[in-house]
Amino acid sequence: MFDYALALVKLVQNREVGWQTLNRKTGKYEREQQPILKKLKLLLLFKPLTEWIDQTYLLRRWIHEKTVIAGQKEATTLSSNQIQAFIDFYHINMEESEPPAPSAYATFDDFFVRHHAPQSCPIYEKDNMAKAVVVADSRVVVYPSVSQTKTVWIKGKNFTIENLILDPKRASVWTDVSGDYNQVDPICLSSQVDILTRNAQCCIWIETREFGWIHALFRKAGTEVNRGDETGIFQFGGSSIIVAFEKDRIKFDEDLSWFTVAWN
Repeated sequence: MFDYALALVKLVQNREVGWQTLNRKTGKYEREQQPILKKLKLLLLFKPLTEWIDQTYLLRRWIHEKTVIAGQKEATTLSSNQIQAFIDFYHINMEESEPPAPSAYATFDDFFVRHHAPQSCPIYEKDNMAKAVVVADSRVVVYPSVSQTKTVWIKGKNFTIENLILDPKRASVWTDVSGDYNQVDPICLSSQVDILTRNAQCCIWIETREFGWIHALFRKAGTEVNRGDETGIFQFGGSSIIVAFEKDRIKFDEDLSWFTVAWN
């Protein structure tokens, strides 16, 4: 009991209060670092007794305006003062970024969308078109079908592919879909709030020989895309990518499938 309490205190001190994730490089379980106050807010708002508040017009409007204002501030030169603190908090190795010097970024927004340094993020078997790779440095969960996501993790009752893209005909090209700016922390996604279908999003379809049509949320219609190409960026506050494949066109690695079921 004492060891457990000591370990819990250490996690809180290090702000390691986010979702537990398996690091595929090290084979160790890690918790994401997250500001304590933010975590407490999510735990309070996304409980069965209080999650109805998240669906009210006033709160949705307030979150939207707050997010827009925050984005505007992070695009100013004054926001560059946040960069070093952000690097220290999340233990970011700037040698993996291009450029590596924090002072090279005029704004926090510029820093957040920085590029990887050459060779810092190699593409797995880049010339093997039969291998799909994860589209971003991120926590990854995989499901064989949309129906399974609703029973295991994503509880929003209106989460379907049709609701996700709103209009399948419009999604045949690059599409911007306006919407809310809700958090996509696992705490939020496991609530009954329809976060993924209500959030603002960008949709693209990618036609491939090996995997058929791929629907990705996150270049211009008709553009040729190669493995490892940048197709979009997340400014600070941006969060999730959903990639949907045609049925039976992809086989996920066993460790990803196992971890998704075991820890969600």
